[in-house]
Amino acid sequence: MPTRGLVAVKYDDIFVGIANNFDSYFKGLGLEVLRFIILVNKNEEWYTFKKNLKEIDIIKTKYEPKPSINIKIYKEHVEIEPLLPRCDTEDCRFLYMIYYNLIIKLPNEIEFGNDGLMCEYGYILNLDNNKLEIYIGNKPNYISKKIGLFENKLSYTFVNNGKINNYYSIQKILEYPLHFENVKDMLEKVMKDYQNLKEKIEKKRLEM
Repeated sequence: MPTRGLVAVKYDDIFVGIANNFDSYFKGLGLEVLRFIILVNKNEEWYTFKKNLKEIDIIKTKYEPKPSINIKIYKEHVEIEPLLPRCDTEDCRFLYMIYYNLIIKLPNEIEFGNDGLMCEYGYILNLDNNKLEIYIGNKPNYISKKIGLFENKLSYTFVNNGKINNYYSIQKILEYPLHFENVKDMLEKVMKDYQNLKEKIEKKRLEM
């Protein structure tokens, strides 16, 4: 079964995201996001990324499962593929497209973050506070105490064996400074921190 997630960027009045249809867990989509952050840190070019982001025409749209190749409108006469790394989770590539100034229009699927049933992971580059924020979904009856960029919006309600299960927007559980130096060490830290939280999350969820 696909593990769906969201990659997003928050900067000033811009909050834009692309839904990812497969492998959105930490070792999949999460790893690709960390690799991108390392690239920008290495070149010290967050200013360039922000500038390019401001120039894109962002179009509000509704999430629908689809091939990622259809979601971006590229600049003409630009050789795109040589600039882009091969990402195992293709929808992460929109970050590189912004960075290299390759797109003029970008459909915005940020509302997918409010689908707490289908969206299982979220990775948000919050450039207002220079943090990588990590979110989880698909956890019925769980609301995080951490204030995130999504409201605690009720997505779905199901009744199973007489118990009501409510699914809310994806919830922020972890955050880290954008400036780190090693992808492997950072991924291990994220996974360790999540394992430490997992038991607490399940306990709170079951108590609700």
